[in-house]
Amino acid sequence: MSLADIQTVIVPTMRGAITVVGRLQSFSTERPLILVIPGALQAPSSLFGLITGTPQADVALALLPGMFAPILSETSIEAFAQAFDEVVQTRFAGRVVLRLGFSAGGLAAMAMRQGQAFIAVDSPLNTAPLWPLIEPMRAEMAKGESARLPQWAWAILGISADGIENRDYRPLLSNLNVPGLFVIAGQPLEPPRPLARAPGALTDEDRELVSSTPGLSTIVAANGGHDILNSAPRALRLAIMRGLELVARES
Repeated sequence: MSLADIQTVIVPTMRGAITVVGRLQSFSTERPLILVIPGALQAPSSLFGLITGTPQADVALALLPGMFAPILSETSIEAFAQAFDEVVQTRFAGRVVLRLGFSAGGLAAMAMRQGQAFIAVDSPLNTAPLWPLIEPMRAEMAKGESARLPQWAWAILGISADGIENRDYRPLLSNLNVPGLFVIAGQPLEPPRPLARAPGALTDEDRELVSSTPGLSTIVAANGGHDILNSAPRALRLAIMRGLELVARES
């Protein structure tokens, strides 16, 4: 099979439409399903390698609302999670599911209720300290290509054209319903400094919080930055392997 086999479907939910991408016609209930949720500004095509390179599972991309996909009736991590849960319940009913989310997509993966396990890939638990993201996000907003981006950035990240207001997602760690893995970038967020690529999205305090959360295992991507997909692909593959072991154990 090749990229030509990849299909896109629109799945209606009570909060709006979710765009799902994958080799949907070849899916089999005998394999686990990995529901992949991209992060903010992460092009879906950058994740097609997971679709074509994970033969032990079916892989479906569920696009983050407002990012290369329609918005929902509400822009929040909780609303995203509820819509993704509905996709699992309707489109993938009865499937063994591993939730895999990158950055903000990982927050939605943690907040979901459907599925047997999850993987959060360098997901920010506090947004005000995200110094590497603030100016690039403002630059994207300034382009004016998406009228919805300023509202999205404010609602999810607390970033406006001239300010920053923290969004605290630490409570998600207290409400996990299944075991999970958290991939932590080896390159620390702090302190602000010149870097060739964006470092991890967790403060030192949040790294400790993640490491001490019951039911949550961690994988530190040595030398990896926030873009784990490209900076630490071996760590991501290890996380997927362990995540599939978790869903097999929990199903």
